[in-house]
Amino acid sequence: MLNTIANFWFDATSDIVANHLVEIVDPNVVRVRNCTPIPIEFVVRGHLTGVTRTSLWSNYSSGTRKFADIELPDGLRRNERLSEPILTPTTKLETHDRNINRGDAIADGLITADLYDRCAELCLRLFARGTEIAAERGLILVDTKYELGLVEDEIVLIDEVHTPDSSRYWYADSYGDLFEADRDQRALDKEPLREWLVEQGFHGDGPAPVLTDEVRVATAARYILLAEELTQQPFVATAPTATERVTTLLESQRASS
Repeated sequence: MLNTIANFWFDATSDIVANHLVEIVDPNVVRVRNCTPIPIEFVVRGHLTGVTRTSLWSNYSSGTRKFADIELPDGLRRNERLSEPILTPTTKLETHDRNINRGDAIADGLITADLYDRCAELCLRLFARGTEIAAERGLILVDTKYELGLVEDEIVLIDEVHTPDSSRYWYADSYGDLFEADRDQRALDKEPLREWLVEQGFHGDGPAPVLTDEVRVATAARYILLAEELTQQPFVATAPTATERVTTLLESQRASS
């Protein structure tokens, strides 16, 4: 499902920025270009939400108002739509992501000023495209993170894009009523899984709790439904498992080489 969604978005945004996708070999396998990752995750947020340590709402509700290079006003509410999307980068390739602003990213030698600005402009355009297409499907793209790489001097979109692992999605038709009632939004992403982990006392450190069947299956169901909503194609499970398909594929390639 993650590959299906990512591949859909790679195609839908290819006019904005090139991506690493070369060939879809199998639903679980893609062939991609070899890129040099940019050591920053570009997080774009359209709403004030989240339960993790790096999330906007967790920090805002604790008194933080400055996020990267943006200062938010007092009086905002949980899940409120921001006046415009904001960019709040985090580090990448560290044990735990940490929030960082443009100046510190440049000062730390993670990225040049010119490359940062080029990436930031592309990510805001990607978010605008994602917001537009999600709205056509009756969904809100709440926030997301983008990972970019370089092929020589060319910026390339890598890893994944607008998947429920890297993004939050809400249903648009119930957003207003749920927001006014200060209730949780109807989500099509992994946020309910995050919330369950937090309820178990897990915040990213130490051994993770074992997922119950109820939580595991509900998460899979949301991912399948999101893939169907976005691609407008039904999910069809194959008779062989992913492991069996990929093993056969690799054995075939090994034999032909």
